[in-house]
Amino acid sequence: MKTATLSRPTNSIGITREYLSELAREASGFGPSAVHIPSLPGVEHVPVAGVATQLRRLVDPHITEKSKAWLIGYDCANLTVYTEWVELLERWLNVGASIDYLFLNPSPATVGAITGLKEKCKKADSEGRFKVFKIVDSKVTDEEGSQRMATWKTFHFAGFSNPRQLWVEKNHPVGKYFAENCTYYSENALDQDSKLYNLLQDKFRRTVNAYAEAF
Repeated sequence: MKTATLSRPTNSIGITREYLSELAREASGFGPSAVHIPSLPGVEHVPVAGVATQLRRLVDPHITEKSKAWLIGYDCANLTVYTEWVELLERWLNVGASIDYLFLNPSPATVGAITGLKEKCKKADSEGRFKVFKIVDSKVTDEEGSQRMATWKTFHFAGFSNPRQLWVEKNHPVGKYFAENCTYYSENALDQDSKLYNLLQDKFRRTVNAYAEAF
């Protein structure tokens, strides 16, 4: 497989150009894991991250009652084995944050874990602060949707507002505890250039509206 190395950007315009180029490759089937991202101010690269380990360290200190998260997962079959992630979601909901969670192919164990979390966080659920969605295969009838589902099977991200943060996993193998080639974008980095954040947030919303249903 061919690999791509991008030139090192020196300013926010370079950041935008790099990630627009990456998204173009992703859309054309040139996998996101093939693109090298150089070091940038306000960005931390994590070669391998376990469930709710590095993300907790970087994101959790900034979560408040005003925060909102939008999260992508595939089957998340390990939720009942590695409970750290569910416990972290519970903590965010209990401090008053909001969560929108999209699963591409939730396993029975995942449905059970999420149902249990809704029971434990009834206040958040009743207030509409915890919304969970799953992809409906019969709605994915166009090429754009099919390509996105194929890419998002292992390419995951978690976005946050108030403050803005972004966590990207370029390769999260199905059923695995770990994700590879991860990147965290701080609010300072997104203040310099928010186009990647905006693009992924828009893709998330469009995907939920076009291809998913609540559960």
